[in-house]
Amino acid sequence: MKPLFAVLLSWIIFSVALEPTAIQEECSNSEDGVAFLQVAVESAARRGKRGQSCPDPRGLAENFAAAAAASGPAADRQKLLDNCQTVSDCVVSSDKALQDAWGSAGAVQAVVSAMRNFPQDKEVMIPCLDAASVLILFNRENGLLAGQLGGLNFTWTFYSQNMDDPNVTSLGGAIGAFFDYVDENRAIARELGMIQGIIQNIRNNFHGQYSDWAFEPVKNSLFALSSGSWNNQDVVAEEGFIPLDVALILEHGADEKIAEESLQVIKALAFYSDNLRHKVSDAGMFKALAQVLVSRSFDRGAVCLVCQTLTFLVGPATEVSPYPDKTRQIPFDADIQARAGKDGMVEVLLSRAMSTEEMQHFEHGGFNFNVDAAYPAQQQCYQALQSMAKDSPANQQQMIEAGIVQNIGDRWGTMEEDAKPEACKLVAVLQQTVAACSA
Repeated sequence: MKPLFAVLLSWIIFSVALEPTAIQEECSNSEDGVAFLQVAVESAARRGKRGQSCPDPRGLAENFAAAAAASGPAADRQKLLDNCQTVSDCVVSSDKALQDAWGSAGAVQAVVSAMRNFPQDKEVMIPCLDAASVLILFNRENGLLAGQLGGLNFTWTFYSQNMDDPNVTSLGGAIGAFFDYVDENRAIARELGMIQGIIQNIRNNFHGQYSDWAFEPVKNSLFALSSGSWNNQDVVAEEGFIPLDVALILEHGADEKIAEESLQVIKALAFYSDNLRHKVSDAGMFKALAQVLVSRSFDRGAVCLVCQTLTFLVGPATEVSPYPDKTRQIPFDADIQARAGKDGMVEVLLSRAMSTEEMQHFEHGGFNFNVDAAYPAQQQCYQALQSMAKDSPANQQQMIEAGIVQNIGDRWGTMEEDAKPEACKLVAVLQQTVAACSA
Protein backbone atom coordinates (compact mmCIF):
# COMPACT_ATOMS: atom_id res chain seq x y z
CA MET A 1 0.00 0.00 0.00
CA LYS A 2 2.93 2.39 0.53
CA PRO A 3 3.57 3.02 -3.20
CA LEU A 4 -0.13 3.64 -3.78
CA PHE A 5 -0.22 6.14 -0.93
CA ALA A 6 2.84 7.96 -2.30
CA VAL A 7 1.32 8.16 -5.79
CA LEU A 8 -1.99 9.39 -4.42
CA LEU A 9 -0.33 12.03 -2.26
CA SER A 10 1.71 13.39 -5.18
CA TRP A 11 -1.38 13.44 -7.38
CA ILE A 12 -3.34 15.35 -4.72
CA ILE A 13 -0.72 18.03 -4.22
CA PHE A 14 -0.15 18.76 -7.88
CA SER A 15 -3.58 18.17 -9.41
CA VAL A 16 -5.10 21.40 -8.08
CA ALA A 17 -7.58 21.60 -10.95
CA LEU A 18 -9.68 18.82 -9.42
CA GLU A 19 -12.56 19.72 -7.13
CA PRO A 20 -11.91 18.96 -3.43
CA THR A 21 -14.98 16.74 -3.18
CA ALA A 22 -13.81 14.63 -6.13
CA ILE A 23 -10.35 14.23 -4.60
CA GLN A 24 -11.78 13.21 -1.25
CA GLU A 25 -14.08 10.63 -2.87
CA GLU A 26 -11.20 9.11 -4.82
CA CYS A 27 -8.92 8.95 -1.78
CA SER A 28 -11.52 7.41 0.48
CA ASN A 29 -10.66 4.04 -1.08
CA SER A 30 -7.11 4.12 0.33
CA GLU A 31 -6.62 2.13 3.55
CA ASP A 32 -3.20 3.54 4.39
CA GLY A 33 -2.48 6.93 5.93
CA VAL A 34 -6.07 8.08 5.60
CA ALA A 35 -5.97 10.63 8.43
CA PHE A 36 -2.94 12.53 7.16
CA LEU A 37 -4.02 12.09 3.54
CA GLN A 38 -7.29 13.83 4.37
CA VAL A 39 -5.36 16.79 5.76
CA ALA A 40 -3.17 16.83 2.64
CA VAL A 41 -6.29 16.83 0.47
CA GLU A 42 -7.71 19.83 2.28
CA SER A 43 -4.40 21.72 2.35
CA ALA A 44 -3.71 21.19 -1.34
CA ALA A 45 -7.23 22.13 -2.36
CA ARG A 46 -7.56 25.32 -0.30
CA ARG A 47 -6.02 28.73 -0.57
CA GLY A 48 -4.34 30.65 2.20
CA LYS A 49 -5.47 34.01 3.48
CA ARG A 50 -3.32 35.78 0.89
CA GLY A 51 -4.55 33.58 -1.96
CA GLN A 52 -1.55 31.28 -2.24
CA SER A 53 -1.83 27.49 -2.47
CA CYS A 54 -1.19 25.91 0.92
CA PRO A 55 1.39 23.10 0.96
CA ASP A 56 1.33 19.70 2.58
CA PRO A 57 2.84 20.54 6.00
CA ARG A 58 5.15 17.50 5.88
CA GLY A 59 6.94 19.11 2.98
CA LEU A 60 7.95 21.92 5.32
CA ALA A 61 9.22 19.66 8.11
CA GLU A 62 12.88 20.14 7.14
CA ASN A 63 12.46 23.92 7.05
CA PHE A 64 10.67 23.85 10.39
CA ALA A 65 13.44 21.73 11.92
CA ALA A 66 16.11 24.13 10.71
CA ALA A 67 14.12 27.06 12.06
CA ALA A 68 13.73 25.41 15.45
CA ALA A 69 17.51 24.90 15.66
CA ALA A 70 18.36 28.48 14.66
CA SER A 71 19.70 30.75 17.36
CA GLY A 72 21.51 34.00 17.90
CA PRO A 73 22.20 36.89 15.57
CA ALA A 74 22.99 34.51 12.70
CA ALA A 75 19.37 33.33 12.56
CA ASP A 76 17.74 34.12 9.24
CA ARG A 77 15.05 36.62 10.20
CA GLN A 78 13.22 36.45 6.87
CA LYS A 79 13.02 32.66 6.83
CA LEU A 80 11.69 32.58 10.37
CA LEU A 81 9.16 35.27 9.52
CA ASP A 82 8.13 33.42 6.35
CA ASN A 83 7.46 30.28 8.41
CA CYS A 84 5.18 32.23 10.74
CA GLN A 85 3.36 33.82 7.82
CA THR A 86 2.81 30.46 6.13
CA VAL A 87 1.41 28.95 9.31
CA SER A 88 -0.82 31.95 9.92
CA ASP A 89 -2.13 31.83 6.35
CA CYS A 90 -2.67 28.09 6.02
CA VAL A 91 -3.70 26.74 9.42
CA VAL A 92 -7.37 27.05 10.34
CA SER A 93 -8.01 26.96 14.09
CA SER A 94 -11.48 25.51 13.55
CA ASP A 95 -9.92 22.36 12.02
CA LYS A 96 -8.13 20.32 14.70
CA ALA A 97 -6.86 17.75 12.17
CA LEU A 98 -5.13 20.57 10.31
CA GLN A 99 -3.70 21.95 13.55
CA ASP A 100 -2.40 18.48 14.43
CA ALA A 101 -0.85 17.91 11.01
CA TRP A 102 1.08 21.18 11.08
CA GLY A 103 2.03 20.58 14.70
CA SER A 104 3.37 17.12 13.81
CA ALA A 105 5.49 18.70 11.07
CA GLY A 106 7.22 20.95 13.62
CA ALA A 107 5.32 24.21 13.09
CA VAL A 108 5.04 24.93 16.82
CA GLN A 109 8.82 24.65 17.29
CA ALA A 110 9.44 26.85 14.25
CA VAL A 111 7.09 29.60 15.44
CA VAL A 112 8.48 29.64 18.97
CA SER A 113 12.01 29.74 17.54
CA ALA A 114 11.17 32.94 15.68
CA MET A 115 9.87 34.45 18.92
CA ARG A 116 12.97 33.34 20.81
CA ASN A 117 15.37 34.81 18.25
CA PHE A 118 13.58 38.14 17.77
CA PRO A 119 11.75 38.71 21.07
CA GLN A 120 11.30 42.48 20.72
CA ASP A 121 10.94 42.75 16.94
CA LYS A 122 7.32 43.77 16.40
CA GLU A 123 7.41 42.85 12.71
CA VAL A 124 8.28 39.29 13.71
CA MET A 125 6.48 38.89 17.04
CA ILE A 126 3.02 40.04 15.96
CA PRO A 127 2.62 37.68 12.96
CA CYS A 128 4.30 34.86 14.89
CA LEU A 129 1.86 35.29 17.77
CA ASP A 130 -0.97 35.11 15.27
CA ALA A 131 0.58 31.92 13.89
CA ALA A 132 0.91 30.47 17.38
CA SER A 133 -2.73 31.23 18.17
CA VAL A 134 -4.15 29.35 15.16
CA LEU A 135 -1.97 26.35 15.99
CA ILE A 136 -2.87 26.13 19.68
CA LEU A 137 -6.44 27.44 20.04
CA PHE A 138 -8.40 24.68 21.85
CA ASN A 139 -5.60 22.23 21.04
CA ARG A 140 -4.02 20.86 24.19
CA GLU A 141 -1.09 19.06 22.56
CA ASN A 142 0.10 22.09 20.57
CA GLY A 143 -0.63 24.53 23.39
CA LEU A 144 1.25 22.46 25.96
CA LEU A 145 4.26 22.18 23.64
CA ALA A 146 4.26 25.93 22.95
CA GLY A 147 4.29 26.62 26.68
CA GLN A 148 7.05 24.09 27.37
CA LEU A 149 9.21 25.69 24.67
CA GLY A 150 8.88 29.09 26.32
CA GLY A 151 6.34 30.60 23.94
CA LEU A 152 4.25 32.12 26.72
CA ASN A 153 7.32 33.57 28.42
CA PHE A 154 8.49 35.24 25.20
CA THR A 155 4.97 36.49 24.57
CA TRP A 156 4.59 38.07 27.99
CA THR A 157 7.99 39.77 27.92
CA PHE A 158 7.10 41.32 24.58
CA TYR A 159 3.57 42.27 25.62
CA SER A 160 4.44 43.73 29.02
CA GLN A 161 7.21 45.92 27.58
CA ASN A 162 4.95 47.38 24.88
CA MET A 163 1.73 48.17 26.75
CA ASP A 164 1.63 51.65 25.22
CA ASP A 165 1.15 50.15 21.73
CA PRO A 166 -2.44 49.10 20.89
CA ASN A 167 -1.13 46.80 18.16
CA VAL A 168 0.52 44.80 20.93
CA THR A 169 -2.11 45.15 23.64
CA SER A 170 -4.69 43.87 21.15
CA LEU A 171 -2.92 40.49 21.17
CA GLY A 172 -4.79 39.25 24.24
CA GLY A 173 -6.66 36.73 22.12
CA ALA A 174 -3.36 35.10 21.17
CA ILE A 175 -2.38 34.99 24.84
CA GLY A 176 -5.72 33.41 25.72
CA ALA A 177 -5.12 30.63 23.19
CA PHE A 178 -2.21 29.42 25.34
CA PHE A 179 -4.61 28.77 28.24
CA ASP A 180 -7.34 26.74 26.54
CA TYR A 181 -7.17 23.14 27.81
CA VAL A 182 -3.66 23.77 29.21
CA ASP A 183 -3.66 24.19 32.97
CA GLU A 184 0.13 24.13 32.91
CA ASN A 185 0.18 27.38 30.93
CA ARG A 186 -2.20 28.99 33.44
CA ALA A 187 0.37 28.14 36.09
CA ILE A 188 3.08 29.84 34.02
CA ALA A 189 0.84 32.90 33.72
CA ARG A 190 0.45 32.99 37.49
CA GLU A 191 4.20 32.84 38.01
CA LEU A 192 4.83 35.61 35.47
CA GLY A 193 2.19 37.97 36.88
CA MET A 194 0.26 37.89 33.60
CA ILE A 195 -3.20 38.03 35.17
CA GLN A 196 -2.39 41.28 36.98
CA GLY A 197 -0.88 42.72 33.80
CA ILE A 198 -3.88 41.86 31.64
CA ILE A 199 -6.29 43.43 34.13
CA GLN A 200 -4.05 46.51 34.21
CA ASN A 201 -4.30 46.70 30.43
CA ILE A 202 -8.10 46.83 30.76
CA ARG A 203 -7.75 49.70 33.23
CA ASN A 204 -5.30 51.48 30.95
CA ASN A 205 -7.81 51.40 28.11
CA PHE A 206 -11.04 51.93 30.08
CA HIS A 207 -10.95 55.37 31.66
CA GLY A 208 -7.20 54.88 31.98
CA GLN A 209 -3.89 56.40 30.98
CA TYR A 210 -4.12 55.38 27.31
CA SER A 211 -7.80 55.72 26.50
CA ASP A 212 -11.22 56.43 27.94
CA TRP A 213 -12.39 53.49 25.82
CA ALA A 214 -10.26 51.40 23.46
CA PHE A 215 -12.36 48.49 22.26
CA GLU A 216 -9.76 46.11 20.80
CA PRO A 217 -7.25 46.15 23.68
CA VAL A 218 -10.05 45.64 26.22
CA LYS A 219 -11.88 42.97 24.23
CA ASN A 220 -8.71 41.00 23.64
CA SER A 221 -7.67 41.29 27.27
CA LEU A 222 -11.02 39.71 28.14
CA PHE A 223 -10.25 36.90 25.67
CA ALA A 224 -7.09 36.21 27.70
CA LEU A 225 -8.85 36.40 31.07
CA SER A 226 -11.83 34.27 30.04
CA SER A 227 -9.58 31.20 30.01
CA GLY A 228 -6.61 32.37 32.06
CA SER A 229 -8.74 33.08 35.14
CA TRP A 230 -9.31 29.38 35.85
CA ASN A 231 -7.04 28.33 38.75
CA ASN A 232 -6.12 32.01 39.08
CA GLN A 233 -9.44 33.19 40.53
CA ASP A 234 -7.85 34.46 43.74
CA VAL A 235 -5.51 36.71 41.75
CA VAL A 236 -8.41 38.01 39.64
CA ALA A 237 -10.43 38.93 42.74
CA GLU A 238 -7.48 40.46 44.60
CA GLU A 239 -6.71 42.61 41.58
CA GLY A 240 -10.15 44.24 41.83
CA PHE A 241 -11.64 42.78 38.67
CA ILE A 242 -15.18 42.40 40.06
CA PRO A 243 -16.11 46.11 40.38
CA LEU A 244 -14.10 46.86 37.25
CA ASP A 245 -16.09 44.29 35.30
CA VAL A 246 -19.46 45.54 36.55
CA ALA A 247 -18.55 49.06 35.41
CA LEU A 248 -17.27 47.72 32.09
CA ILE A 249 -20.48 45.79 31.34
CA LEU A 250 -22.74 48.65 32.44
CA GLU A 251 -20.98 51.04 30.07
CA HIS A 252 -20.05 48.73 27.19
CA GLY A 253 -22.02 45.50 27.57
CA ALA A 254 -23.85 46.37 24.35
CA ASP A 255 -20.56 46.11 22.43
CA GLU A 256 -19.84 42.78 20.75
CA LYS A 257 -18.06 40.18 22.93
CA ILE A 258 -17.55 42.45 25.96
CA ALA A 259 -20.24 40.87 28.13
CA GLU A 260 -19.72 37.33 26.84
CA GLU A 261 -15.99 37.21 27.53
CA SER A 262 -16.06 39.06 30.85
CA LEU A 263 -18.81 36.77 32.13
CA GLN A 264 -16.59 33.78 31.39
CA VAL A 265 -14.36 35.24 34.11
CA ILE A 266 -17.31 35.58 36.50
CA LYS A 267 -18.10 31.89 35.93
CA ALA A 268 -14.58 31.05 37.11
CA LEU A 269 -15.06 33.20 40.21
CA ALA A 270 -18.39 31.52 41.02
CA PHE A 271 -16.66 28.16 40.74
CA TYR A 272 -13.94 29.28 43.18
CA SER A 273 -16.04 30.18 46.23
CA ASP A 274 -19.43 31.19 47.59
CA ASN A 275 -17.80 34.28 49.05
CA LEU A 276 -16.97 35.52 45.57
CA ARG A 277 -20.55 34.81 44.45
CA HIS A 278 -21.72 37.28 47.10
CA LYS A 279 -19.08 39.85 46.14
CA VAL A 280 -20.20 39.69 42.49
CA SER A 281 -23.85 40.08 43.52
CA ASP A 282 -23.14 42.92 45.94
CA ALA A 283 -21.13 44.79 43.29
CA GLY A 284 -24.27 45.24 41.17
CA MET A 285 -23.69 42.56 38.55
CA PHE A 286 -27.39 41.77 38.11
CA LYS A 287 -28.15 45.29 36.89
CA ALA A 288 -25.42 44.79 34.32
CA LEU A 289 -26.78 41.37 33.31
CA ALA A 290 -30.30 42.73 32.89
CA GLN A 291 -28.99 45.47 30.64
CA VAL A 292 -27.10 42.97 28.45
CA LEU A 293 -30.17 40.77 27.96
CA VAL A 294 -31.92 43.79 26.48
CA SER A 295 -29.08 45.24 24.39
CA ARG A 296 -27.68 41.91 23.12
CA SER A 297 -30.90 39.86 22.96
CA PHE A 298 -29.88 38.65 19.46
CA ASP A 299 -26.41 37.49 20.56
CA ARG A 300 -26.34 33.78 21.36
CA GLY A 301 -23.05 33.89 23.22
CA ALA A 302 -23.99 36.89 25.36
CA VAL A 303 -27.46 35.54 26.18
CA CYS A 304 -26.04 32.13 27.06
CA LEU A 305 -23.42 33.62 29.37
CA VAL A 306 -25.89 35.94 31.10
CA CYS A 307 -28.28 33.08 31.85
CA GLN A 308 -25.50 30.70 32.84
CA THR A 309 -23.88 33.29 35.09
CA LEU A 310 -27.14 33.97 36.88
CA THR A 311 -27.63 30.24 37.51
CA PHE A 312 -24.12 29.91 38.94
CA LEU A 313 -24.56 32.97 41.13
CA VAL A 314 -28.02 32.10 42.47
CA GLY A 315 -27.78 28.30 42.41
CA PRO A 316 -28.40 25.47 42.67
CA ALA A 317 -26.09 24.38 39.89
CA THR A 318 -23.41 21.93 38.90
CA GLU A 319 -20.42 23.71 37.41
CA VAL A 320 -17.51 21.99 35.65
CA SER A 321 -14.14 23.67 35.18
CA PRO A 322 -12.85 23.53 31.58
CA TYR A 323 -9.55 21.67 32.11
CA PRO A 324 -8.78 19.50 33.90
CA ASP A 325 -12.36 18.48 34.60
CA LYS A 326 -13.38 19.36 38.14
CA THR A 327 -16.95 19.60 39.36
CA ARG A 328 -18.48 21.85 42.00
CA GLN A 329 -22.01 21.68 43.37
CA ILE A 330 -23.11 25.28 43.85
CA PRO A 331 -25.75 25.66 46.57
CA PHE A 332 -28.88 27.77 46.26
CA ASP A 333 -28.62 31.20 47.89
CA ALA A 334 -31.90 32.99 48.67
CA ASP A 335 -30.17 36.31 49.39
CA ILE A 336 -28.50 36.37 45.99
CA GLN A 337 -31.80 35.37 44.38
CA ALA A 338 -33.53 38.29 46.11
CA ARG A 339 -30.86 40.69 44.86
CA ALA A 340 -31.30 39.40 41.31
CA GLY A 341 -35.08 39.85 41.55
CA LYS A 342 -34.71 43.36 42.90
CA ASP A 343 -32.49 44.27 39.96
CA GLY A 344 -35.12 43.14 37.42
CA MET A 345 -33.77 39.78 36.30
CA VAL A 346 -37.13 37.98 36.27
CA GLU A 347 -38.62 40.43 33.76
CA VAL A 348 -35.69 40.35 31.34
CA LEU A 349 -35.30 36.58 31.56
CA LEU A 350 -38.98 36.11 30.74
CA SER A 351 -38.73 38.52 27.85
CA ARG A 352 -35.75 36.67 26.34
CA ALA A 353 -37.13 33.17 27.02
CA MET A 354 -40.49 34.00 25.43
CA SER A 355 -39.05 35.88 22.46
CA THR A 356 -38.97 34.40 18.96
CA GLU A 357 -36.08 36.67 17.96
CA GLU A 358 -33.43 34.59 16.22
CA MET A 359 -30.02 34.60 17.85
CA GLN A 360 -26.67 34.42 16.06
CA HIS A 361 -23.05 33.69 16.89
CA PHE A 362 -20.33 36.33 17.03
CA GLU A 363 -16.63 35.45 16.62
CA HIS A 364 -17.16 31.73 17.18
CA GLY A 365 -16.10 30.74 13.66
CA GLY A 366 -12.55 29.81 14.68
CA PHE A 367 -13.64 27.25 17.30
CA ASN A 368 -13.01 23.56 16.57
CA PHE A 369 -16.14 22.25 18.30
CA ASN A 370 -19.93 22.45 17.94
CA VAL A 371 -20.67 26.05 18.88
CA ASP A 372 -24.46 25.54 19.08
CA ALA A 373 -23.90 22.83 21.68
CA ALA A 374 -21.35 24.96 23.51
CA TYR A 375 -23.72 27.94 23.72
CA PRO A 376 -27.17 26.45 24.47
CA ALA A 377 -28.86 29.78 25.10
CA GLN A 378 -32.47 28.54 25.28
CA GLN A 379 -31.53 25.77 27.69
CA GLN A 380 -29.52 28.10 29.91
CA CYS A 381 -32.31 30.67 30.11
CA TYR A 382 -34.84 28.08 31.24
CA GLN A 383 -32.34 27.01 33.89
CA ALA A 384 -31.92 30.62 35.00
CA LEU A 385 -35.71 30.94 35.36
CA GLN A 386 -35.71 27.79 37.49
CA SER A 387 -33.16 29.42 39.82
CA MET A 388 -35.33 32.53 40.09
CA ALA A 389 -38.47 30.42 40.69
CA LYS A 390 -37.00 28.20 43.39
CA ASP A 391 -38.68 28.72 46.78
CA SER A 392 -40.12 32.06 45.62
CA PRO A 393 -43.92 32.12 45.25
CA ALA A 394 -43.78 35.76 44.13
CA ASN A 395 -41.37 35.01 41.28
CA GLN A 396 -43.33 31.91 40.33
CA GLN A 397 -46.57 33.90 40.14
CA GLN A 398 -44.87 36.55 38.02
CA MET A 399 -43.74 33.89 35.54
CA ILE A 400 -47.18 32.28 35.35
CA GLU A 401 -48.90 35.62 34.81
CA ALA A 402 -46.43 36.50 32.07
CA GLY A 403 -47.55 33.38 30.17
CA ILE A 404 -44.30 31.41 30.15
CA VAL A 405 -46.08 28.06 30.47
CA GLN A 406 -48.35 28.74 27.50
CA ASN A 407 -45.34 30.05 25.57
CA ILE A 408 -43.45 26.81 26.15
CA GLY A 409 -46.39 24.80 24.83
CA ASP A 410 -46.83 27.06 21.79
CA ARG A 411 -43.19 26.96 20.71
CA TRP A 412 -42.48 23.32 21.52
CA GLY A 413 -42.20 22.30 17.88
CA THR A 414 -39.43 24.82 17.16
CA MET A 415 -37.65 24.59 20.51
CA GLU A 416 -34.06 23.34 20.51
CA GLU A 417 -33.91 19.73 21.70
CA ASP A 418 -31.50 20.38 24.55
CA ALA A 419 -33.82 23.09 25.88
CA LYS A 420 -36.92 20.88 26.15
CA PRO A 421 -35.98 19.03 29.38
CA GLU A 422 -35.18 22.33 31.10
CA ALA A 423 -38.43 23.87 29.88
CA CYS A 424 -40.32 20.95 31.40
CA LYS A 425 -38.44 21.29 34.69
CA LEU A 426 -39.49 24.94 34.81
CA VAL A 427 -43.11 23.98 34.19
CA ALA A 428 -42.86 21.49 37.06
CA VAL A 429 -41.38 24.10 39.41
CA LEU A 430 -44.33 26.36 38.56
CA GLN A 431 -46.68 23.45 39.32
CA GLN A 432 -48.31 23.83 35.95
CA THR A 433 -48.85 21.38 33.08
CA VAL A 434 -47.95 21.37 29.39
CA ALA A 435 -49.12 18.58 27.12
CA ALA A 436 -45.70 18.15 25.53
CA CYS A 437 -44.03 17.65 28.93
CA SER A 438 -46.57 14.98 29.84
CA ALA A 439 -46.16 13.03 26.61
